[in-house]
Amino acid sequence: MRDKQDNPKDIILTEEDFWKFNRGSADRFGFFSEAEKSRLETEAGLFEGKTAYNYHRISPEIEETEWEFFFRDLVRELFINYENLIVTPDGEILGVKGGKRHLLKKHPEAYTAARKITAA
Repeated sequence: MRDKQDNPKDIILTEEDFWKFNRGSADRFGFFSEAEKSRLETEAGLFEGKTAYNYHRISPEIEETEWEFFFRDLVRELFINYENLIVTPDGEILGVKGGKRHLLKKHPEAYTAARKITAA
């Protein structure tokens, strides 16, 4: 539902649209870079302390699957925190909560990427 602040050219992203828009675990727009950094640091500490079995080197498929689940959980959490995500023609990526817009990111390619995803 649009209100008087909305631009008819704004693009509303669903959770699945956002997954494609942000290129899944590639995190194209850097929404989850802090969470990713924290996880990498934690894992490095576990391996360094020899408290984790290094099965990742044995099975890259397991590692890839774990990262995909990790990023899917972060996307799910994003959509719990915000009712909608909107991309504006000027590249702003906004989270909407309680009718208020919150700027999450701004990227020059955001609107073009959102149009491609929602047009497919």
